[in-house]
Amino acid sequence: MQEDHQRIQKDILDKLKDTLETTTSQLERVISDSHSEDINAPLEAKRLKYVFKKEKLEKSVSDLESWQRIFDPTWFLIMTVASPIVDQKLETAKYQDGNGIVGNSAHTSVAAARLRSAREQHPNPSGIFKSAENLNQSAIFKIPASTVLTGQRNDTGQCVILDPTPQIQHEAELPALSKRVRDLARKLMNADPDEFGLLLCKGVIKNKDPYVDSVVGFTFVFEVPIGFSQPRSLKGLIAESTHHHSLSRRLKIAKDLARSINYLHMFGYVHKNIRPANIIVFKDQESDMGTAFLVGFEDVRPEDGRSQTGGDDDLEKNIYRHPSRQGIQPRSYYVVQHDIYSLGVCLLEIGLWRPLKGILEGISPRMFGESSDEPDRPSVKSRLLYHAREILPSYMGSNYAKIIETCLTCLDPGNQNFGDETALQDEDGIMVGVRYIEKILEKLEMINI
Repeated sequence: MQEDHQRIQKDILDKLKDTLETTTSQLERVISDSHSEDINAPLEAKRLKYVFKKEKLEKSVSDLESWQRIFDPTWFLIMTVASPIVDQKLETAKYQDGNGIVGNSAHTSVAAARLRSAREQHPNPSGIFKSAENLNQSAIFKIPASTVLTGQRNDTGQCVILDPTPQIQHEAELPALSKRVRDLARKLMNADPDEFGLLLCKGVIKNKDPYVDSVVGFTFVFEVPIGFSQPRSLKGLIAESTHHHSLSRRLKIAKDLARSINYLHMFGYVHKNIRPANIIVFKDQESDMGTAFLVGFEDVRPEDGRSQTGGDDDLEKNIYRHPSRQGIQPRSYYVVQHDIYSLGVCLLEIGLWRPLKGILEGISPRMFGESSDEPDRPSVKSRLLYHAREILPSYMGSNYAKIIETCLTCLDPGNQNFGDETALQDEDGIMVGVRYIEKILEKLEMINI
C-alpha cells in the first residue's frame, strides 16, 4: 500500500482497538453489576438499571457497525492495487472459506474477489446481452421524475429496474457504445448491493428499431434486492415538500449515495451524470424512504478513458455539473473530481430537502462557470456555496455542511483535499480513493443523529 493508504488503514485499526476496549469495559461492568445486583431492590430501580445497560450495549454495537462501514472501503481499496500478492491472498481466503471459515469473513472475501474481478479487463465477456422476450412478458412502468423504469413479470411478479441509454443518432456510434455498455455491465454483474451500494446487473437488452431491425440503443436490467420495493426517484421525493422525512433518514440517503459513488470509482468508472433523477430510493422493512442506489448510467465511462468534450445547455443538468463541465462546450475533460462536485450538490439538496431549481430561481446560462456574466447575480457555484456555508448548518449541522463545501471546492486551485489533480494521479487511482474515504465517507459516517 502507498503511504497515505497505510496511514488511513492504521488510523481506522486504531479506532477499532479503542472501540473494542470501550465495549469490553462496558461488558465487564454489566457482568459485574449483574453479580452484585440487590435482589431486594425496588422493581422500578431494576427497570431503570436495565434500560441504562441496554442503551450502553446498543451504543457499543452501533459503534462497531459504524467502524465496519468506515473500514470496508479502505479494505476494498486494496483490491484496486495491481499486485499479484493481492490475488494470492484472495485465493488463500477462498480456500479457507471452503474449509469451514464462513460467515462475515467469507462474505467479505467473496465481495473483495468480485471487486477485483470487476477491475480486470476481459476482452470477450459472454452472457451480457439478453433476449428481449422476457420484457415482452412484463408490465413496464415509468418511475416519475426519473430516468429509469420498472419491469414486472406477469407470471412470477418479479421486479427489475430498467435503465435505458439514449437512442444513438448515427449507426457509426454503435460499436463504441456497445463496447462501453458491455464492459460496464460485466463489472456491475459483480456488484454486491449490500457491500457496494450498486444494484446487481442481470444483463443488457438491445433496443431495436422494429422497422429496420437494427440496434438503436441498450437497456441495463438490474435486480431489485430482496426486501426492497416501491422504487421512487430522489427527485420526486424531494419535490414532495409537504412530506418532511426525518433527519436520520435523509442522512442515510446521503451516506448511501456517497457509498455508491465510491464503489463505482473503485470499479474503475466515473458516472458523469449524478443528480437526483438518477438516484432511486426503495422502501425497505424500516421505512418508506429506505435505501438509495445510483442509476442512470447513460454517460458513464472508464475513468482512464478520454471523455467527449461536447455538452448541452440543459439548465437542470448543469446545476449538478462542475463549472468547467457546464454548457455546450465544457472547458475540461472529465475526471473523478467532477463526480465528487456533483455529489456535493446532491448532498446539499438532500440536506435542505428542497429542489435546487427553486432555490436558484432565475438562473440563466450566463450564470454558469466560475463567475457569472451578470455582475448583479453571483454564479451558480457561488450561490450553492453560500447555501452550504450559511443556510445548511441550521438544517443538518456544521459537520455535514463542511463535507459539502469540501465537495464543491474539490477542484479549486490550492484546495488541499482534492484540488491538485496531478498529485492525485497514480496507476491504480489509490490517492483519490484515500482522500474520498478520509474527507467524505468517514466524516459522513461520524455524523450521528
